[in-house]
Formats: sequence, C-alpha cells, structure tokens
Amino acid sequence: MKSPRKLWLARHGNRQDFIDPNWYKTNDNPWDPPLSEDGLLQAKELGERLQREPIDHLFVSPFLRTVQTALEVQKSVKLPIQVENGLSEHLQNFPLDFDVPALHVKRQESYPQLETAISSKCLPAIPEAPYQVNERMNVVLNHLLKTYEGNLLVISHASPVVRGAWALSGDTSSKHLHVAGFYQLEQNVEGGWKITHSNEMGHLTSVYTESPFLHVEPEGFDSLLN
Repeated sequence: MKSPRKLWLARHGNRQDFIDPNWYKTNDNPWDPPLSEDGLLQAKELGERLQREPIDHLFVSPFLRTVQTALEVQKSVKLPIQVENGLSEHLQNFPLDFDVPALHVKRQESYPQLETAISSKCLPAIPEAPYQVNERMNVVLNHLLKTYEGNLLVISHASPVVRGAWALSGDTSSKHLHVAGFYQLEQNVEGGWKITHSNEMGHLTSVYTESPFLHVEPEGFDSLLN
C-alpha cells in the first residue's frame, strides 16, 4: 500500500529579541531578528529530527530567523531551500510600509543559494487580522501541495504554522507551538488532511514555558469554513 502523503509545518528556532528584549533598540531592522545562539542549536536539532523523514521539498518564509533555521535543517535533510513570501509572519503590528518582496530580495542577496518557489502570489495584508492569516495559509499551502509532488516541509512562524494546520485539517484543538517545534499532517484517501503530531518538540534539549511557547486562539477561523 502506498504511504500517505505527508506535510510538516515547523516554526523557526528561538529569536534574538526573545533572549535580549532590548535588541531592537540598537538594530536598523527591528522587525526581522535573527536566531539566538540557542535558536541555532534548536534549528540543528530540528533538522536532525526530520532527517529520517521522507521529505521531498523544503519551503521557507523570507524572514531571517526562518531562513537561518532552514539553513541548519538543510544540513540534515539535504534539499534546496525555496522561499515562498506567502509563508511570512503574521503582520498584525507591523509598519504599513513593511515590504515582504523587498525582504525576499534582501535575503537572496545575502544567501544566493536560496531558490524561489513557484509563487502562490498570496502576500500578507498589513495590518493582518487573524482570519486573514487563516485564509492566506489555506491558499499558500494548497498552492504548494498542488504545484509540488511528494512530501513537503514548510518552515514558517507560530501563528501561520498553527493556522495553516487548522486550515488544512479543520481541527483547531491544538493551539500551542514551541520554537523549533512542528506539526505533522497526513493526507487521507479522500484527499483531506489530519494532524498526526502537534507541537512536536521531543527533539529539543532546551524547552521554554514563556514567550517562545506560543498559544494561538482560533479567532476568525469560522470564516474560513463558511
């Protein structure tokens, strides 16, 4: 019997501004923090955990912390890193002139080995309400699943990952996601998706109970199902 198609939705490792709350005061780009030292280790551990999985494609948000996470994961999974702007952070409190495509260009200038995914052309709104993240991730993930064959790994941010899992499965019972944690989904014979692992973090040697451990509420989720 053919194995069911699988999708992994992972969050980036711990970020520098979670470790140093004053980091943004001395940085020219406070909206795009890098990974912290322990975040780099978590990203490495995430890659080592996923190394045994049959992953065919790796997609990532253009933010620095997700790209850095993907670069560590790539050392284990040995796949090209494809940037998809639609996987960006939830832009709820971002400045109105924040430019996601420009961020993508900046990332590829710094990391020329990055590839560009066949775009969903679905960008986050600014500001972006929770229901809009639901809708965006539904569009982006379905686009990637239809465009690319096989099993996919997506590295994004807490709210987009959790809401993306909700969007595909219709199951909002799991609301937590640790840094460098992941959700795993499997496709059934009817084409629907089921969450088989939520907030998986057994691979991590550093686990937190405060800000890196995000709780997401299904605000606006009903609008996606109507």
